[in-house]
Amino acid sequence: LHARDIDAHWIQRSLSKFYKDPIVAQQKVNEVLQVLKEASDDRDCENQLVLLLGFDQFEFIKVLRQHRQMILYCTLLKQAQEGKERENIEKEMLSRPDLHQILAELHETESADTVEVSFFFISNENYNTLVMKQNRSLDLFSVSSSFFIVFFFICFSFFYCKRKKVLASRKRIW
Repeated sequence: LHARDIDAHWIQRSLSKFYKDPIVAQQKVNEVLQVLKEASDDRDCENQLVLLLGFDQFEFIKVLRQHRQMILYCTLLKQAQEGKERENIEKEMLSRPDLHQILAELHETESADTVEVSFFFISNENYNTLVMKQNRSLDLFSVSSSFFIVFFFICFSFFYCKRKKVLASRKRIW
């Protein structure tokens, strides 16, 4: 599970597999977030989640427990409406060393998204050039891979035939 995979509705989508009523699912989401926030340790969190969701959802509970902090803080960050609310959550994450990695993953994701967006806005000429280079490299790759396959087949045939010849000559001697 990566931080970029978790958005404001990740828990709700996961719970909607078990609860068909969206209102019940939303209530369970709020209760799950409350448990993730307030549980004293992972064991306590797991016990409360089993009581809340039931033992039949143990695989989902295991994911929630294993990635408890990431799921909680990524969900809270994505749900944050105002800039100040988001800043407060980020400050809290910065103040806790165990959450630095999650924040780094989120910022890494944001910078990667920026690169993807900027790459999307290239001109037609650059696009055609890029496609031609890719096609050329694909052709070169297919030619080189075909050559390698033929070369391998020839070498294999040569050594196989030579080995058979040697074995045949040994049989005549014996």
